[in-house]
Amino acid sequence: MNKSNIGVYPPYFEHYLSITKEENALVGLSNSLPNMTAYLNALTAEQLDFAYAPGKWTIMELLLHLMDSERIFCYRALSIARGEKQAMIGFDENEYAANANAGRYQRETIIRDYLLVRQNTIALFESFDPSVYSNAGIANGNPVSLTAIGFAILGHEQHHIQVLKERYGIE
Repeated sequence: MNKSNIGVYPPYFEHYLSITKEENALVGLSNSLPNMTAYLNALTAEQLDFAYAPGKWTIMELLLHLMDSERIFCYRALSIARGEKQAMIGFDENEYAANANAGRYQRETIIRDYLLVRQNTIALFESFDPSVYSNAGIANGNPVSLTAIGFAILGHEQHHIQVLKERYGIE
């Protein structure tokens, strides 16, 4: 899953792909796991409930958004790897966040779930035969390759880590 063979992707992936410095998406996803483990374990329950402005997501809601997005991206990657010909629908991230019921999560639960999602993502991408990395499908009305999805998952996380640093003050 090398960046040099990224294939097709929608315009909204451009930002995520541009901030991803890794040359191999699977290596980047694997390398992010210990970093995210340390990052998440440093967050307090109070920080998880913090939103930097009225109407903005709390850190807990942001983490749920990352998990929702990663799960959807993985469904798309699996569908593309298996040769799905049907177009896959988009999703409204704000509706998902509003219906995620973030208040029911405890600190330990959100951290456990986040890390499990990433471990499952890595296992999924490791399970693909390299011959399908260039496969593409239609998701959210746009052509997208399996490799681009892997890089988008990584870049989406990196984007939101930057948001946590810049807007939430979480280093």
